[in-house]
Amino acid sequence: MKKFIKILMASVLAVATLFCFTACKDSESIVDVTPNQITVGYTVYSPMNYTDENGVFCGFDTELALRVFGALGYDVKFREIDWANKYVELNNGTVDCVWNGFTRNSTDKNDAGDVVSREELCDFSIDYMVNGQVLISKSAKAITDLSGLNGKSLAYETNSAADSLINGEESDFAGLTINKANLPYQINAAEQVMNGSKDYAVIDVILAKDLIANNPAYSDVVINDIDLGVEYYAIAFKTGSSLTAKVNAMLVAFAQVGYLTELATKYGVESSLITSWN
Repeated sequence: MKKFIKILMASVLAVATLFCFTACKDSESIVDVTPNQITVGYTVYSPMNYTDENGVFCGFDTELALRVFGALGYDVKFREIDWANKYVELNNGTVDCVWNGFTRNSTDKNDAGDVVSREELCDFSIDYMVNGQVLISKSAKAITDLSGLNGKSLAYETNSAADSLINGEESDFAGLTINKANLPYQINAAEQVMNGSKDYAVIDVILAKDLIANNPAYSDVVINDIDLGVEYYAIAFKTGSSLTAKVNAMLVAFAQVGYLTELATKYGVESSLITSWN
């Protein structure tokens, strides 16, 4: 097994080095000569970044970040952040990246308060997972049309893709009479439905499936049959960061040797994984 791992890592680094030399404008090596510390920003979100029943911090994004940055010669530190402050954390250098099921193709507000594409606010890696927002509720309250939200209560995460979807200028939720509750984290919104405090919540489909499949407390929670669009996860870096190309190289390399598929299968997200890029 140890011999296999050594061969695997050698293959990964070889492919990554070739990719980076062709993708980067400068001649900086894919592996730094001396280890440096990388701080990864995250919020608790199973199955991406969470602590398991044995007290071990794990998850698809957690393990992948450790493997990618480890192969690049970095020591990794994880920092739990307030999702609403993710761009502040990146821009002031408190974190070097946000690797936490971050939806790339959505919008947020810039410093002037204007709604802009997230790609104007930071640099993103290549997409590595398909996601989507879903409406969850107790089974008895399931609906098939958004008009069923009239007069109901709805929870969602502040400054999230769900927030943009619900409150955007061309939102399908516009015109509906809804008691809205914006909360710090997606899991808080899900908990509001689970405990009966709110009728509905909009959260990531990956989180919804994980909660329903693996948490008995959510046994009566369902995903409503309403299409809210397709999203893509990517890793966020400060604009102009040299890490973006390095991490892209490693994602491609790990996909080629099968590690991404292996890790996704471990956490039950293999159907959402992206392993090839144009």
